[in-house]
Amino acid sequence: MRFNDNVLAAILEELYFSRGKKDYAEIVETLSLHYGSMQTMNQHLVDYITFRNLMRHEYIYHGLEDDIAVYQDMDGNECYGMDAYTVEKIEKREEAWENMSQAEQSAWYQKYQNRTEESDDTDAAKD
Repeated sequence: MRFNDNVLAAILEELYFSRGKKDYAEIVETLSLHYGSMQTMNQHLVDYITFRNLMRHEYIYHGLEDDIAVYQDMDGNECYGMDAYTVEKIEKREEAWENMSQAEQSAWYQKYQNRTEESDDTDAAKD
């Protein structure tokens, strides 16, 4: 029986929510030996292409959330608004990402993950 990555991701997400982190971690580790294209991101298993796209998104938009306004137009469509400085920053980050090797992109993401985990631990300690 063959599954594509999206089906595996859906199955594993269901296992994660129904059986907990311990079983999920063991299953992911076992499957990663057989399906090297699967990656864990934010505690979800995603296919490699989705993982790369999410990494790119994190690189380009991290720290800019407060500078991008979300609003609805008169037809009820969701729109985004930002000033010229934010647009310029996004364009520079897009260009920088495209000029990085995959190893550089992965190294950036690893540092980003470490910083995110540290800030989550700090926030938990405050609570």
